Amino acid sequence: MEKKEKLLVLILEDLFSDIELIKLQFHELEFEVEYLLAHNKKSFEEKLVEKPDLVIADYTIPGYNGMKALQYVREKDELTPFIFVTGTLGEEKAVAAIKAGATDFVTKNRIDLLPAAILRSLREREEKMKKNAALVEIFERERKFEALIENSSDWVSILAEDHFFLYISSSVNRMLGYQPSELKSLNYFDLVHPEDQGQLYEEFSQIGTTNELTLTPYRVRDKQKKYRWLDTIIANRTDDTAIGGICVNSRDITETHQIRILDDITARIQRIFSSPKKFDTQLQLILRLYKNYGAADYAEWWLSDIDGSRMIKRATAFNGSDLVPFVQKSKMTRIGDKKSGILAKVWSARKPVFLSNIDTDKDINLASKVLKSVLGIPLIYGGKSVGTLLFYFRSAIPELDFFHSIMETTNTALNIELQRRKSEEELEHLFNLSPDILCMMSLEGTIKKISPSVESNTGYPIHEVLSTNFEKLLHTEDLKAATLFQRNKLQGKSIHYFESRLITRYGDYKWFAWSAIPLLEEEIIILIGKDIHEKKIIDKTLEEQNIQLRQIAWSQSHEVRAPLARMLSILELLNKNNGTNMKVEYIKHLNESANELDTIIRKMVDTTVNMNLSMQ
Repeated sequence: MEKKEKLLVLILEDLFSDIELIKLQFHELEFEVEYLLAHNKKSFEEKLVEKPDLVIADYTIPGYNGMKALQYVREKDELTPFIFVTGTLGEEKAVAAIKAGATDFVTKNRIDLLPAAILRSLREREEKMKKNAALVEIFERERKFEALIENSSDWVSILAEDHFFLYISSSVNRMLGYQPSELKSLNYFDLVHPEDQGQLYEEFSQIGTTNELTLTPYRVRDKQKKYRWLDTIIANRTDDTAIGGICVNSRDITETHQIRILDDITARIQRIFSSPKKFDTQLQLILRLYKNYGAADYAEWWLSDIDGSRMIKRATAFNGSDLVPFVQKSKMTRIGDKKSGILAKVWSARKPVFLSNIDTDKDINLASKVLKSVLGIPLIYGGKSVGTLLFYFRSAIPELDFFHSIMETTNTALNIELQRRKSEEELEHLFNLSPDILCMMSLEGTIKKISPSVESNTGYPIHEVLSTNFEKLLHTEDLKAATLFQRNKLQGKSIHYFESRLITRYGDYKWFAWSAIPLLEEEIIILIGKDIHEKKIIDKTLEEQNIQLRQIAWSQSHEVRAPLARMLSILELLNKNNGTNMKVEYIKHLNESANELDTIIRKMVDTTVNMNLSMQ
């Protein structure tokens, strides 16, 4: 059984739970670990005397902080790896920490990245020790200088104070594809990516006050006009007669750096989608993120509409004032279809489409001659087209390798989050535009969210009813229905219809018909209320009139029956009796009964007319 390598680790942390969490990460590593624990400045500086192999520190310590601890460590030793493990560390602080000499940083919510950071930091320390030893040997043994440098896998060069090359090792050919002779007349900064030149120049200017400096990773252009990420240590040897310049020792970290960048992009996309910002603002931020990392000059984000028949432009981003006229004109085109243009090509292809010279593409009508090529990337989720990203470039043949890596890495997470936010937006539109009252409340009845229609229905602004218990808005006579509702919601049963009155802001009541759907797993209840107040008034009026009609029919039927019976009796007597005098008498009574019947019928008609007038 092989003996494990011993590792002495100093942990600066004031929380016992976080210390145990850090220790747990070492179980994955093949080391025999001994821990030195410190929780304040005094204990930390005392334990540092034991010369640990690795320092892990929280950024914030009561009465102390990680940056001061880092400064103290670097005053004692430049090589001891120093890793921040902290709750949150913004980009500005992270950059400051790296500049101050931190080896790496890991957030506590991604503590699973710590083992990789530890191995990387120990490897970097070992490599730095080897580099320092090599440099010392170079300085001490000038006659072996050339052999050591030429056999190194790193690119070693010596620069004059104006940053022109004095010496270039042949390893530059393996790293960047150049022959040393091709770079002899160049300034070192001619190879550096324009976006990195300012930061790198500022760091180079510090070499006058320090003998050795680890630079922030930066990009240099290789012979194929692609950019490689370098990790570099510079040493000031201008006073050394054997060197007479600034020693630059660089290692290619493109692959590992890109992995870190891809992880960072994915995390930032998730943070943006999780923020309370509006959907279009979130799209704008993510599009800008893609554009910057992919080195595009202009970008558009198109999303499909509800039925997927067309696409709508939701966000744009661009670099350079020369594109302003084009951007202003492009805003006039907001709807895209499947008929023509790069958008239609990507839509039909359902895979990335690149046009290397858009000036010759008749389907694309650009307002600017500055942009030469375009990359279209479809966003597919669940087999359906969610949207399309378009990236335009000033170059006819831009560098797209890293761009494709970004999209491949983030595609799944992006599409899932995009579909979620798109669905939320559509539901939000329905929620805000519904004339009915839509309400989300807790199982206890507290209103969590309510649609703006509550104000038009009851007069209450939204803020006045939020956090209010639903039952407090009910008419006291309707609490029994609310009790039934309370019992059903606790059992997880939906209620498809119940009626109750809500008290309005003006003190009166309005009738509503309700449907309720409890979602017990989410501990909320969806409540939908429809205004039925006018219907209730009409129903009540009709009911009152029906009662009146029944009363009229009952009373009038008795009044009509008496004269009608007399008329029938008289007619029967007329048929039986032939006397003239009696017939005259009977006819008289028959005439009186007919007039009485006519009066009753007129009275019934007048009563009915008056009822119709009261209804109107």
